[in-house]
Amino acid sequence: MKILSLTRPNFLRIPVILVFALYMILIAARFVPINKIAMLMIIGLILFRGLIYFKDIKLTRTVSFLFIIVFYNMILLLFFPSIHGLYYFFVQLISFTFITILTLGTLEETYLIRLSKLFNTFYYIFSIVFLIALALGKVNMTEQSFALGIYQPIFALSYFMLLQSKRPYLIIVWLASMPFLSGERGIAISLIILILIYYLIPILKLHKQIYKLFFWVVAFGVTSFQFVYVWLSSTEFGIRLNQLSGTYTEQNFFSGRQTIWGIMNDIILDSPFYGYGIGIGNSILESYNLYMSAHNTYVEILLSGGFIALFLFFGFMYSIWISMFEYLGEKSIRLSMSFLIATLIFGVNGVIFIGNDMSFTLFIWLIIGIASMRRNYIRQKIRNCDV
Repeated sequence: MKILSLTRPNFLRIPVILVFALYMILIAARFVPINKIAMLMIIGLILFRGLIYFKDIKLTRTVSFLFIIVFYNMILLLFFPSIHGLYYFFVQLISFTFITILTLGTLEETYLIRLSKLFNTFYYIFSIVFLIALALGKVNMTEQSFALGIYQPIFALSYFMLLQSKRPYLIIVWLASMPFLSGERGIAISLIILILIYYLIPILKLHKQIYKLFFWVVAFGVTSFQFVYVWLSSTEFGIRLNQLSGTYTEQNFFSGRQTIWGIMNDIILDSPFYGYGIGIGNSILESYNLYMSAHNTYVEILLSGGFIALFLFFGFMYSIWISMFEYLGEKSIRLSMSFLIATLIFGVNGVIFIGNDMSFTLFIWLIIGIASMRRNYIRQKIRNCDV
């Protein structure tokens, strides 16, 4: 009975091992052509079982924001109908429903420790494979590169490495070096930022108002980044910064995004409140003969649904952030919230949560979901002790 209680903790009446089986499939799918049907079946089962028990769950702030986001996206789809928009509507529906259901589950500490040890083993294997690929010259950011498959799982697996480490700051240099050597500066910087946030959280939790304010300062910073970036690119300081970046990292600080974001910023300001329709970003760029992504989550949100959509997105993320305040003494929760902020910052350099790369989105949702499941388990345990 003891073994069963450890290996089958309640997750909306789904064994948690099923949730983390998805994690392993996502990792493997970055390197080998695994049929996506398996991943979709697991996601579908989690969503299906979660929705069945939705009626038994109280209306939390996160659940409320999910309903509002879905409703607003339906309005956007009605006023700006397109097949492309319909596709992104379902992508976002799966994304936000998935994490909402995770926030309703529970996870035992013993089970999380066992999973952490398992995924640490994967991390060591990835590190060895990466070093071999680096020695063979197979690490770069071209479409045929090994690096494109490895840096996102490395980012996700680093959660378990940091969770098991007694002094996370001692291993962050190594954790960040692999994506940096891959040419993926965004992930490398995000890893450094998350460890800074990890050590900042004990200060933030001294006062709830400071904790709240910090989130919105980050939200304002990442939202305004593309406007500052475009302006900075034409200044003398920006030119000097670009030269220094080229000298020390062999990559320009202004990599061409200033051109893309400059176009997008003007279009955003023409319809700032409700945007132009879900997933419209690539179509707008194509009209300028630019066949690429905007590489910015907040540009895509503003184009799709304007400041209304942006507020709903941050409101959803804030509902998770603020619900953890009383439980930040738990390392897994503190670390998950560090990942939440670091990923929001990474969003200025890539499209996550709302876009096409669902595998990376699910990686991050699972990490954030761990915090919610641990919080729920602790609350449940406290209630049981009070009875």
